[in-house]
Amino acid sequence: MPPAQVGREAKPYPCALTRKRSVPMLVSVATEASMSTATAVGAPTLADLLALPALAGARLVPRDAETTGVVRALVPFDPGAQPEAHALVIAPQGLAEPPAGAAAVITRITPDAVSDVPVVVIAKAASWSAVLVALSEAISSGTRAAADAARLALRAPLLAGHGYAALAEVAATLLDAPVALLDPYLDTVGAVGVDDAKAASLDDAVESARSAEPSSVVAQFLAAAVAGTVREPIPGPVGNVGAVVVWRSDALSPAERAAMGEVVEACALEHARDEARVQGGIGPCGRDLCCSSFLKDFEPVTMRMVKDQGLPPNPLRISGACGKLLCCLKYEHPLYVAFAEQAPAVGESVTTDEGEGRVVVHDVPREQVVVRLTASGARTGCSLASVCG
Repeated sequence: MPPAQVGREAKPYPCALTRKRSVPMLVSVATEASMSTATAVGAPTLADLLALPALAGARLVPRDAETTGVVRALVPFDPGAQPEAHALVIAPQGLAEPPAGAAAVITRITPDAVSDVPVVVIAKAASWSAVLVALSEAISSGTRAAADAARLALRAPLLAGHGYAALAEVAATLLDAPVALLDPYLDTVGAVGVDDAKAASLDDAVESARSAEPSSVVAQFLAAAVAGTVREPIPGPVGNVGAVVVWRSDALSPAERAAMGEVVEACALEHARDEARVQGGIGPCGRDLCCSSFLKDFEPVTMRMVKDQGLPPNPLRISGACGKLLCCLKYEHPLYVAFAEQAPAVGESVTTDEGEGRVVVHDVPREQVVVRLTASGARTGCSLASVCG
């Protein structure tokens, strides 16, 4: 689905922005991420929780209640609070009327009447502390799984350089809601599922925020009232550099909040790349940054390329001005792969003009291998042809 056009057309950042380099952030292996994987993991089901050892002897009322529903939160019963969807409600003294939308109620008191919400009645000998600790760990593990899946799903478009539009598509699928991504000027740089009514309300909030001081425009937007939205700031090295807007009528579950955190982090990394490309700079090679001079399409760069080229896994050595892996790691990688296919492996015994020895280093730029001689222990460089013949 093409991103909706919301707000003004995005404009480039002014050159007056600071050129201070952000702390490098290492992003490792880029793998193919399927959205089915991202959405399949996350919250455990009620059946998963009933199988916990701490709930041994617990009874389900009614016995044939549905147990395939997910449980996204563990909350105490609070009659004055807004009910949380898919929550396991703790009610030690029982409930006459379970809250609507709850996944289940856990109590020690057998209910007098059967309700639409399943009720888990724990055994009289069960310890509340043991039960709550086990439930909390089970639900939080689902949250960690959701964060890992979201990170995996966002990694592919992020490292491939597909931009905010691709990140918005992944975010909309992860959160199952319309999503808009805003830059530091509150221009929409990526949006999915945003209809005309949502676009109009967003435009109103943006125009209201822009009437404030420029340094606080994002903060003013986050403080403004936009009905039916969840908004999160995108942090930068010297303040917020944008916002993520999600249209949801209910609050995000813990698993969805974890996914939202990954979306925010991915947008912060994408902003760092854009900032480096627009501002320009000098790379570690002494030349202008590739992204600001000639590079237009960003191909995936992975830690495998770092390992194949014998570089140390030090973020300060292999990260660019944007904090991601250096784009130039992709340029010579095919040469290293081809050399490794032809040359004897490191540690392999070879025969050279100076005698027997063992390969210790591949010197790809010189198209030779370094051999430690068995007789003298000295090192010598041998051409690839001399040791492969």
